[in-house]
Amino acid sequence: MMKKTIIYFLLLTVLLLATFPFINQSFIKKANVINENCGIQDVLKNIENYAEYLEDIHVAAKVVTYDEKECLKIKFNSNTEAIYGPELLEINTKILWKYYSKEYLVDVKISNIDMVKKTARVSTDYDGGYGTTVSYYLPDFYDMKPDAGDYLQADLDVKKIVSKEELKELYLAAVQMKEGIDKEYLRRNGLVKQ
Repeated sequence: MMKKTIIYFLLLTVLLLATFPFINQSFIKKANVINENCGIQDVLKNIENYAEYLEDIHVAAKVVTYDEKECLKIKFNSNTEAIYGPELLEINTKILWKYYSKEYLVDVKISNIDMVKKTARVSTDYDGGYGTTVSYYLPDFYDMKPDAGDYLQADLDVKKIVSKEELKELYLAAVQMKEGIDKEYLRRNGLVKQ
């Protein structure tokens, strides 16, 4: 009976040792996935260390409070900014829109960005007009309720100011900015993306 117990114990030990490299690789891959997405968090903690990098890619960044937590606001150009915390939370821009003989400076906001459901809300607001909000699927900004009466009119109101191609361009630029910061974080920390 004792010999069988010892043999079973040795067999179990050999099996565990044989699977250890696979278990270890699994943990390493999970650790790299976590590290891949830490760029924005690192910039939030050490923004002064990223000043040269941000200047090289021609953006301005600062730490702001958004929904009662510290987030990173990156200004792409004079009219467009994105807020990250650490995921992309919101994109704001201003568009000059001409309607008949009048020109309006329209605030366009992409918010409620849900990377899992691949949805976002787009709202427009300008002096002399009324605010309009529509929900879309990402990244192509297809209307979520294309045949729903008032909703259809809201979609048309948004699209006469900003096209879905322009919305997609704004969204992809903000996503690429996050990816670039994550890559810079990996480069600085000697981590290799697999």
